[in-house]
Amino acid sequence: MSMSLWRDRVRPRLASRRWFVVWAKRALHLPGLARLWQRAAVLRMRGAHLGRLVVIEPCQIRGTAARLSVGESSFIGAGATIMLHDDVRIGKCVVINQDVTILTASHDLRDPRWRMYCRSVLIEDYAWIATGAMLLPGVRIGRGAVVGAGAVVRGDVPDHAVVAGNPAAPLDVSRNEWLDYNPAAFAAPLEAWLGTPGDTRV
Repeated sequence: MSMSLWRDRVRPRLASRRWFVVWAKRALHLPGLARLWQRAAVLRMRGAHLGRLVVIEPCQIRGTAARLSVGESSFIGAGATIMLHDDVRIGKCVVINQDVTILTASHDLRDPRWRMYCRSVLIEDYAWIATGAMLLPGVRIGRGAVVGAGAVVRGDVPDHAVVAGNPAAPLDVSRNEWLDYNPAAFAAPLEAWLGTPGDTRV
């Protein structure tokens, strides 16, 4: 993470007013950046596959970490719960907001022995899973799709679709198919280095 931030950092003119502001923000957010780096490092040591500039806030990731894959510049918010009974594959530039739950196992109600079954979850690039949503085992969230706050998703969501409710149902709206942003850059410790998204000042 540190090498990527240094390479992609905003570079205000040396000793300018903005230069002092930028470096003050970097110093202020250094502890938060260290915590982000530490969480990612621990997950990698446990076997998780994380791309560059992944932001993972304090959350519950339970099970075999090697089953978790997160693409570059994705964001997982505080209080999220990811159960790794099976694979969870998260693409790049994905936003998973606070208190989202991702389940990869449940019990078969038709089974007299109530045995557990496991299914993987796939979240494609640029998907947005809003606060408090729940993804049930075996679902695929398409590229650029949006899952509304508090929605419970039990089936696949097509690319660029918007779903909401319990059970989640499609809304009569779709998302822009051309998406080009870095949600990780909205996290304050990274924004201090990368600048506000779309900021081209030097």
